[in-house]
Order: sequence, then C-alpha cells, then structure tokens
Amino acid sequence: MKTGFRLALAAFVLLFLTTASPCTASEVMTYAIADHLSYEFYQGWYAGDVAWWIHWDSSTNNINRSVWAQPYSWLAPKLSSAREGSPPAAVPVYIVLNWDQGPVFTTAPGQPAYSGLWQVFYVTWKPGFGRPITNADPASLSNPDGMPPAAEADVVSTDIVVQYPIIALGQLDGPWYPATPGRYRMKQVVAMPDYVKTKFIWLPTHRVFCKDHVTNRVYTAVVTVPDVGDAELAEELGANLAPGLNNVPLSDTQKLWVMEDPKPLSQLPIMEHCPDYMGSGNTNREFSPIAQIVALQRNIPYYAVINNPGFVEYLIGSGGLVVVRTDQRAGLLFFFGMNAAAVKY
Repeated sequence: MKTGFRLALAAFVLLFLTTASPCTASEVMTYAIADHLSYEFYQGWYAGDVAWWIHWDSSTNNINRSVWAQPYSWLAPKLSSAREGSPPAAVPVYIVLNWDQGPVFTTAPGQPAYSGLWQVFYVTWKPGFGRPITNADPASLSNPDGMPPAAEADVVSTDIVVQYPIIALGQLDGPWYPATPGRYRMKQVVAMPDYVKTKFIWLPTHRVFCKDHVTNRVYTAVVTVPDVGDAELAEELGANLAPGLNNVPLSDTQKLWVMEDPKPLSQLPIMEHCPDYMGSGNTNREFSPIAQIVALQRNIPYYAVINNPGFVEYLIGSGGLVVVRTDQRAGLLFFFGMNAAAVKY
C-alpha cells in the first residue's frame, strides 16, 4: 500500500443527523468518524507555485510510472468518462516523463473546474531541451517556467483519468491551518512530520458498510472525503470545494446512502459499490470513487440496521425509506476497514 497508514489515538466520535426538511449539508453527510489514517503526499506545481497532492485512483493500469514509484490504489475504469462532456470533470494534468519534477496541475480547490480528477497528458523533452515546468497556463508559454513549444517537447494526450486530490498550495513553512495569505490548506488535514524525503498527513476516516460483489459478504470499510462538490458541505467537512465533481456523468458515480434520525448508533452510510482488491486486481468494474450522496428518511423501526445496497433499494421501493436529497457529491478515498490490520475499531 502506498500510503503510510497509521492511526491517531483519537476518540471515537459520532456525527448524528437531525430531522429537518430540507436537510442541511451536515444532515445529509453523516459519517461515523472511526479514526485517522496517514496519507503520503507529493510535490507538484500549479500556476508557478508548489502544489501538494495525494496519489490515488486511476481509470487504467496502463499508466507510466517512470516518474513516481508509487502506484495508484484502486483501479476505477468508470473514471474514464470524466474527461468527456462540456465541461469535463477531469481537466489536464501534465506529467513530464524525462525531467525530474512533479506533475503540473491546471486548476486548484475552490475553482469552478476543480474536481480532484485529472486527464493525463505526457510531456517528453526533445534532445537538447529540458527545464522545470511549473505553470500550465497557456499565457505562460513565453515564461521560463511555462509549457514548452512544440519545437522543444512533445505533449501527448491520453485517455487516462486519475484521482489526485490537492491538499495545499505554497511552501509548507508554517502552521498547516490557517494558511498564510495567497496559500491554501485543506482544513481537515492534520500535519505530520517529515519522514526522510517523504511527507505524511492525517485525514479523518469514516466508517461505511460495503458488500462484496462476488461473495455478497457485508463488511465495514473506511473512506476519507477530500473533495466535495457542494460549498456548504465542503465547509462542514473541511474538505476541498470541488465544483467539477458535478460534471461527472451520473451513470459513472455510485450512490452513498445516508440516513436521518432516529436510527441506531451502529447505522453507517452504505456504499453501492466497493472495490475488492487493490490496484489492478480490483474486479468490481462498477466501483467509482465519486459518490452521489442520497439522504434517506426512515419509515422503519429506529433500531433496524440496514447494511447492504439490495435491501436499501427494496426499502426505497416499498416506502420504508424515502429519498429526501440527492444533490451533493463527494470524491472518496477508499480503504479496507475490518480487513486491514492497521485499522482498529
């Protein structure tokens, strides 16, 4: 696993829904905060400044890894469609294959195009050329750190889409939050010390129910939520505001069902599709890290725990659960829970 997953000794905390209509952001996005995981983050570039990001999912296993030794965590073919549409959810990220530097991003958290999803463009310097690229703005072509002209480098578009959430902009030379003027820090991040040449952060994890798509076994997993398409919800969770998530085709998202009170303390959100193996070994092609959040009103006994997608769909059809909100999206970083030795409940 590419993340240095270590848990903080944080207390177990529950965030509960209240019954209100229409639901507020906090009422829709209900998670049981299980603990914190550490994620390794890397240096890239945006608009001539340093950008820090997490290396996560990919739409394909056919991705050039010559720049980073770390592979993606989950194969998610449904991400491919994020480069389609007008505007697309995935915008360009430039990966330089023959120069030692990080990727060059084309948007940042809070901007209309930002989603945490990127269409990969490979940059290869021609013989006799090469320099750092830190700015992908078309207006930067004449700048010494801008994109190279065709005479100096080949830029090739691919159909690869990756999930690389940006967590900070600017040098990390002070407290993580609040950021100094002109810089950005994701609010939910807890900074961690450097380890040799790598950096790690803590992010809160949230327990969810999953169902194995082959064996039908129900189990508990954890997710982190770095990117959210709704401003109110992003503020509530301390996540990146990622309006571009709303441009992902609905058919290539998955449902994340959350329930209003009254409900038992053990009632967790339910994911529609979960991966079964890491990396290219994932055989669940329906898995998507982009969740359409579905808030549900319960017309069932308060003590009933619902833990699998099939039963959720049945109860919605029979009136036991009523859909009250579907207009919020989140980008998830998935991690096995009960199956992972380092995750304890």
